[in-house]
Amino acid sequence: MDKLALLALAAAATAFVEPCPDLWHCSGLNSTKTVHLGTQSLTRGFDPLRGGVETVEVFPPVPLGLAEGTAYLLTFEATSTCNFQLLAGFADNFLGAVVPSNAHYDPVEAVRVAGGSALGSFRVRPVLPQASPVQCTVTFENVALTPANCRAPRFSDGHDDDDAYSYSYEHDASPDGHDAYPARRRRRLQGGSPDPTVYFGILFVGVFQPYLPLLYPLETPQQLRFTSLIDTMDWNCAAVYSPDWLDALTKARPVMVAPASLHTTPNRAFCLIAANQHFSRVFLTGARAGIEGAANIFGIPLLPATDPAIAACSSVDITLQQQGVRTAFYDATGPDAGCLAAAAAASGYDYRVVGQAIAEQVMGFAVRDGWNDLGDVGRDGNPCTGNCRPYSDYTGYVPSGGATGWSPGLEDFGDGYFFRQEHVTPQIGLDAALRVITPTDRTSRAAPAPAYDYALENQLVIGRLANATDYTKTEIELFDRKLDIILTVFGTLAGTGGFPSFEVALNFLVGYTTTEYDAGIVVWKEKVSHDLIRPTAYIHENDPDGLTACYDREVRGTKEIKRRDFAPYVRVMPHSEYPSASACLCRGIEEFVQAYLTVQGISSFPLVFPRAAGSSYVEPGTTPATQTDLVYPDVAAMAAACSRSRLDGGLHFTAAVPAGEDLCDGIGDQGFAFATTLINGQWNWSPPTIQPSSEPSSSSDAPSPSPTVSPTIQPSPKPTFSTVVTTTIVPDPPTDAPTD
Repeated sequence: MDKLALLALAAAATAFVEPCPDLWHCSGLNSTKTVHLGTQSLTRGFDPLRGGVETVEVFPPVPLGLAEGTAYLLTFEATSTCNFQLLAGFADNFLGAVVPSNAHYDPVEAVRVAGGSALGSFRVRPVLPQASPVQCTVTFENVALTPANCRAPRFSDGHDDDDAYSYSYEHDASPDGHDAYPARRRRRLQGGSPDPTVYFGILFVGVFQPYLPLLYPLETPQQLRFTSLIDTMDWNCAAVYSPDWLDALTKARPVMVAPASLHTTPNRAFCLIAANQHFSRVFLTGARAGIEGAANIFGIPLLPATDPAIAACSSVDITLQQQGVRTAFYDATGPDAGCLAAAAAASGYDYRVVGQAIAEQVMGFAVRDGWNDLGDVGRDGNPCTGNCRPYSDYTGYVPSGGATGWSPGLEDFGDGYFFRQEHVTPQIGLDAALRVITPTDRTSRAAPAPAYDYALENQLVIGRLANATDYTKTEIELFDRKLDIILTVFGTLAGTGGFPSFEVALNFLVGYTTTEYDAGIVVWKEKVSHDLIRPTAYIHENDPDGLTACYDREVRGTKEIKRRDFAPYVRVMPHSEYPSASACLCRGIEEFVQAYLTVQGISSFPLVFPRAAGSSYVEPGTTPATQTDLVYPDVAAMAAACSRSRLDGGLHFTAAVPAGEDLCDGIGDQGFAFATTLINGQWNWSPPTIQPSSEPSSSSDAPSPSPTVSPTIQPSPKPTFSTVVTTTIVPDPPTDAPTD
């Protein structure tokens, strides 16, 4: 492929250069003035949970000596042991390309630079497909800058885009906060990149990384709920900017639909950043700084506060909304859908306003979804009158206790403060809104009462844990953190060309997490219904002074202890034992992912979870003794290991695992059918391929011609490269890291 053809592809890799070739017209290269930066390599550890947005400088500043307004082509070859984002600073401009790991990559970029400016920095940031810390080795070769003769972009109304790269929206502002000339304000984003990896950077850095540190400490039900809400917002941005995709909440066409000229990948990607920024004003507020920082890095302008037209769609005080007061975003019926649609239309379907409207819809759903999000229903089932506690139970649940009933466990933070558990969100099993399955299906799904021989089961629990190896301990920790599963599954697909487009990836995510969400609701119903004792409590309460050879955390191995001192390998979550939630969730994951692989014709899908020596958060510095890669030949093997790990960790009696698997059998298939409906069955969808238009003279004042769009939509090329990374730094585990 020649350099000008690559220019059309690589332009979409940035957050500030128009991805439409009829806006930048490059008629030639001036190779006599090429600036060669040479070759450089670096190795560095990155920790997404500690370091946030980390970058490392590769090349020091380099004088360019180019005239103001000059465009250039940046060419290089790179290899890396992990996905990374390339940032090159020229005045206030930078690159946002995501470069795949272990790939020979030759991107070409066009950027306008200020006269005489230097290459301010040439930096890399890992775009991590999983939450584990990694060590990246990145090598750049043959880095060069070549001036090109390019005419500045023009809007379709014939005006020169003097602020093509400033993204300043302060000019021509009307009193209502919107620009008086939306046609001049709105970016003319045409088409999308045929390579979805260029937009994965926005998703990884702007959504995944800001939320992960906040999601990990949450109990499993809350993790399921928030990931499904976030992915719903992201997908709904795609649906608004599409001709026929459906809203993931209503399963109908969105109430706001942008005109066809705005149905572009950049608009969808920018919209989801705007939606998450607005969402994080209310939920998971600690993510907001990371989201806005990522928007700044990618050159995505966001609104500093709630758009007045959006705020007017609710009856509550706009001042409180702009301050982020949680209850101020909602009235008794939620935001008015028609009002939100009108606000979006009035803005010219500006992605910033559309994103806020979508977030309002999702947040409005969240506070009326049966979780008692605002705590406005008291524990007695009547309205709370003050000092309300979010997510409080209102069903009157009381632990059954007795010899085999669930009893709250005793926990502490190691600082002398001890507390008793309460069953987390017992109300959701019967009352939480469903996303995939029907209420009838929920009611009909039931786990049979187990016929436990508790004396035998206790010995099995103790024996499994006493025989734990480095491998089984590492596996227990892996499946204790459900987010690591989706990050690795998604990262493996993204890193091996498993998604034909960025949009299909968004659809995969919303289907995956809504499958998990509904499976979680079903298993919670059965947990509360059976309300059975955990192994830890039963062992403590039966022959507490009896001696047994058992696992001990202090010696990180087996020794003789009293039964009252028994503890599983990882923390026991505050809910009842039967059936296993992990077995249920992993069965749903297996079905959904396998259905996706089948429709994409992917026959081989090994999953690798690498763990460095000493990377354990339970036995740091000791376990595993050597580098350990948890390798599963397919998703079915991974799901089986997920289920088995709950027994190996001392968290369940035997029957809980097959009961959880059977209970949720078929939910993953229903989740895939749900996702298929949303995308109208277009699992091989990819953006139209933009063909270069004819080059007008640089002196012409005529508007740029419209791009030629190929009538045949072809899937993106599928690169092949490894997503295996090496863990070198381990974040401190959350004190309340969930297990189930």
